[in-house]
Amino acid sequence: MSNQKYFLLLLWIPFVPVIFYKDNVIRFIKEKSTTMNPWQKTDVWQSTTYLKVTKAKPTSNSMNKILLQRSFHTTPTLKPTIPDVWRSTPYIKVTKAKLTSNAMDTILPQRSPHKTSTSKQKVPVPSEKYHFSKGPTSSYYKELPPSDQIGKNLSLDITVISAYFRLPSFPKGMKTNMRNPEHYLNWMKSFAWIVNPLIIYTDDKEIFNIITKLLANTNRTSSKVILIRREDLWSFKQIDEISKIFKQNNYPVHYPNTAIPAYNCLTHAKFELIKLSIENNTFHTKYFIWVDIGYFRYSVTRDFGMSIPTNFDERRVGLTSVGDLKQNVTLQNAITHNMNYVAGGCFLGRFDVLLTFCNEYLEFVRDAIKQKWVGVEQQMLYAMYSRAKKPKTSLQLCYPGWFCMGKLAVNAWEIKQNKH
Repeated sequence: MSNQKYFLLLLWIPFVPVIFYKDNVIRFIKEKSTTMNPWQKTDVWQSTTYLKVTKAKPTSNSMNKILLQRSFHTTPTLKPTIPDVWRSTPYIKVTKAKLTSNAMDTILPQRSPHKTSTSKQKVPVPSEKYHFSKGPTSSYYKELPPSDQIGKNLSLDITVISAYFRLPSFPKGMKTNMRNPEHYLNWMKSFAWIVNPLIIYTDDKEIFNIITKLLANTNRTSSKVILIRREDLWSFKQIDEISKIFKQNNYPVHYPNTAIPAYNCLTHAKFELIKLSIENNTFHTKYFIWVDIGYFRYSVTRDFGMSIPTNFDERRVGLTSVGDLKQNVTLQNAITHNMNYVAGGCFLGRFDVLLTFCNEYLEFVRDAIKQKWVGVEQQMLYAMYSRAKKPKTSLQLCYPGWFCMGKLAVNAWEIKQNKH
């Protein structure tokens, strides 16, 4: 037995024993990816990297045993909603230098972080390709003029529209899954980093001041915060009638869709606000995109924007597909079974096409209220496009995932920045 003295100390660290030697120290290394990511400060997948360490004496000959392998634990709790456009694979460089306590940092360097600044850097290539469907067309689509014949005096930029109506805490999906104002106050901070022309509506003076201050700190000039009265919107004027509908015997209850009248109203109000924004066209843009105030739910560390994706057919409205569309489904069935065809968090369109789309939707809601059946925008859109008499406006659907449309637009902006 060797005369060299050493001692063994086991520290309780999940999964990994840490071994201390007198002359050589083997340290457990925990590494987190710091890929440039506009959505949050840490790696999108929250991946934790481990090094499995053997009991072999740390010499240059046994280094391969010491550095056996890496184990990835990538079970993100937020995987369905976190953009994987910026995903990358962590790595560790290993040299052949003798493994000593002084050389440990050289042999096991940490992954070089990417700066989270606004400097011109190449962004990672998307790991998952989002794409548009071709979809059916309508006679209205064929009548629409092509891009080069309309909006010649308008900017090719996209105006981003959003809104926040203050509601008390409410259950989302299940009674135990509560949403409160603090959630939205945190999520809306991401809008300060959007470089597009921006319009945000709110009916709350405190929120108005918060958003105004938030945007003022960025020295942005192409933004407008508008304080409105919810009572002035047609959608909220229907709140009493919608409340009566929800109180009908055996009316289906889905939280908050058919349980909270004010929430139901605000999902219809977004179409009014899109319409209002297009009619005023404050920033003289050819395209508009609605983005829910809670759409970007992760910490943002740099500027980002939204651009028209490749292959977008601007004679349609771009939405995200979240389910198959069955034909001739009644409004009653769509609401009863809480059926989803498209996501309601993001709508992209050319000003004239999107305006027609909003008018058609609001007219459909008016008729639905008369029939004593009303759901949120997602169930209403399902019934709209399932019926035999299709809307004039054609849709172009984005795949996959609930946040595809926003991801695709942001990725288009990233690609555009790389080319400049």
